[in-house]
This record gives sequence, C-alpha cells and structure tokens, in this order.
Amino acid sequence: MLGGEGKVVEIDESKFGKRKFNRGRLVEGKWVFGGIERGTEGGPKIGKVYLPSSFTHSPRYVKIKMQDGMALVSRKGRPSFFITITCNPQWVEIQESPDNGQTALDRPDLCNRVFQIKLAAIMRLILSGKLFGKVIYVMYVIEFQKRGLPHAHIALKVQGEPKTTADIDSFIRATIPSTEEADG
Repeated sequence: MLGGEGKVVEIDESKFGKRKFNRGRLVEGKWVFGGIERGTEGGPKIGKVYLPSSFTHSPRYVKIKMQDGMALVSRKGRPSFFITITCNPQWVEIQESPDNGQTALDRPDLCNRVFQIKLAAIMRLILSGKLFGKVIYVMYVIEFQKRGLPHAHIALKVQGEPKTTADIDSFIRATIPSTEEADG
C-alpha cells in the first residue's frame, strides 16, 4: 500500500512480475516476443541480414514507397498520364563520347549519366506545367532492362485532365518538343 496526502493506492505486485516476464508486442496482428513470432516456425534466421526501410531499394523501402504511392492515388485520384522514357544508345551524347572503338554497351556509366540528365530535363518540363498543365502529383521509378539500359515509368495527375480521345491525342508524341513549342 502506498499513500500520500490522505490517498491510498493499492498495487497488485503479481501483475508487474507477469509484465516483466511476458514482454511481447503486437506486430501486424501477431504477438512477437524478443523478435521471434510465437506460434510460427518462421522468424529471424541466423545469418540473415534484415535491412531497414531507410536503406534505399531494400525490400522494406520498396514496400513503403509502394504503399505511399497507393495512398496518394487513393486520396488524389488515378493518374492522368503514364509515360515511359527509355535510354537510347543511339543518342548523340552517347555516340560521341566512347573512345578506342567502344560501344554504348561497353560504357553503362555513360548511358546512365546521359539518361539521368535527360530524365531530369523532362521532369523539369513536366513540373513546370508547360507540357500538361498544373501538376497535382508525380510518381516515377527507374528500372533497368536486361541489356542494362535504364528506363523510367512516370505516372502523373494534372488539373483539368483530358476527358475525350481528341484531348488525349493532343498530348501524345514520340519525341521531346522543341523549346519554342514547349513555351508556346
């Protein structure tokens, strides 16, 4: 019994002993004790490395990014456009740079750098609103083909999105617009 200023508090000490012994937590609907799930044969394996979600491109990182994208779509609506941009080994910047008879496929660092520069330029154009109008959100992912060339998938939602096929056809193209066309 504890008391203070006329107040009496009764404590059942057996509850504290049980809590000390049984330190588990509820994770995704399962009780976890010391990092091992009770009632399953799985759990952490000796020698296996578990990367945190802060480690870029780890399974946990990818899962969180996917969930963020799904939450964005559920709140703001489906994307208006889905754009794929692929690295072309025939780009002038890539063809002019290799030395000593090298091809673009011999220099993946060069291909990736040129692709990143062109992707950044396209993203600046998209975010400026000159191509599609005011942008509500943009999501993109960069992947690599089997032969090593990068490509990006971009999903974006714009304000006043196209409704008819004629509206959609006005945006479709297979080249980057000139500066004069983009400004006009």
